[in-house]
Amino acid sequence: RLQNLKRIMPAFTPHGSLSTRASDTLDKSFFASGWVQIDVDGKDNPSCSPVELKERVSAWPFVGYCGYSVSGKGVWALAPTTVTLATTSTYIYQFAQKEGVNIDSSKGKANTELRFISFDPDPYFNYTPTMILPHQVEPRSIPRIKRTTHPVSSSSKDEVTITLLELLNSAPEGSR
Repeated sequence: RLQNLKRIMPAFTPHGSLSTRASDTLDKSFFASGWVQIDVDGKDNPSCSPVELKERVSAWPFVGYCGYSVSGKGVWALAPTTVTLATTSTYIYQFAQKEGVNIDSSKGKANTELRFISFDPDPYFNYTPTMILPHQVEPRSIPRIKRTTHPVSSSSKDEVTITLLELLNSAPEGSR
């Protein structure tokens, strides 16, 4: 029922303005708004009511707006940013985890993301939110891949090197 309703609901792109969201267009112009959206679903936070979620998210220093989502079961918020959406989203995700709130990590990274316009009779506004800075993002560790090595004798290394040099030298100009 909500999915059918969403087909006709008004929506906007909070991350900026663009001429079209169509993927087959040649016009890829995008003008960043300086804001990133945060989506907190009730289903991901079953121990919190929507009112509690709104109170918790509104307390975050970087949140400039917070209101109920279309379903009424979660909240969405806006935070200012001067860095990439991916960096800002990573920081917000890390911050939310520390605060014990699960955010929808699939949101907040694409310029063309839609946000359905929802009604909240008492939205939260912070007219002086703090900015999210890149140094606040904790680096993610890159998993080490265990590589298998095979011992090679120095004589076979020399043979491989000689063979490669012969192939390079015998190749015609422009093919080396």
